Amino acid sequence: MILGNLVAVTQRSVKRMLAYPSISQIGYIMIGVLAADSGNGYASMITYTFIYILMNLGTFARITPFGLRTGTDNIRDYAG
Repeated sequence: MILGNLVAVTQRSVKRMLAYPSISQIGYIMIGVLAADSGNGYASMITYTFIYILMNLGTFARITPFGLRTGTDNIRDYAG
């Protein structure tokens, strides 16, 4: 979980920066698998995954048109 976030910090591309933490998200979801003994572990895992997918789709829906309009997805282009 930590490795995906540390690699993301060094990225210059917004899309790549958002892709590496996805690796970390699998680790967070696996915590729900470990807690699945209780009835809430499985439900929490499904809820977390659903919300994460929605947030990721929303984020990519915003950065894709910006990248197409500007021709780049460099983080510095998002300043201002």
